[in-house]
Amino acid sequence: MTEASPDEASEPTRLPETNYRQRYQAMLHDLSQAARVDLAHRAQEPDLSALCFDPLPAVVLALFENSRAGLPHARLVARHHRTSQGLDAVLRKGAFANDTAVRRELLRNPQVPPAALQRLLGGRPLLEIWTAATSRELPEQNKHGARDALRKRFAQGAAEERVDLIMRSEGRCWRC
Repeated sequence: MTEASPDEASEPTRLPETNYRQRYQAMLHDLSQAARVDLAHRAQEPDLSALCFDPLPAVVLALFENSRAGLPHARLVARHHRTSQGLDAVLRKGAFANDTAVRRELLRNPQVPPAALQRLLGGRPLLEIWTAATSRELPEQNKHGARDALRKRFAQGAAEERVDLIMRSEGRCWRC
């Protein structure tokens, strides 16, 4: 029998995402809203990840006030949350908004509000915005938002960046 090293013992084990959802449904779903908000403020793993599946924006806001919440939690919320207030909470922290996986999950989420979509894409390179506007993984309303962001950004972009987009997209960017 081998003993775990101190590093392994202090590191929380990551459960598969389905187990967090099951944990939320089995143990946390039936709590009152106030109890879940309070728990989100002070939760530790695995309850912290399980609370990412809560549909209430107040719980998500409280979750990100918890100092233990990080990128894995932002990714779960970006993927599964369905209210604009909860998704805005993810974008409020710059470190979350700059993470590639969080941006990808937010773009795939059909509930991202148009203003948040503009903030998400506004400062990105033209090629990245064009890629989002033509992606087959995005819902139609997010593609339209990406096209709007591309038009605005193209008008304001540097000449070199515009030429680079036209050359790399082989002129297909004109169809957006």
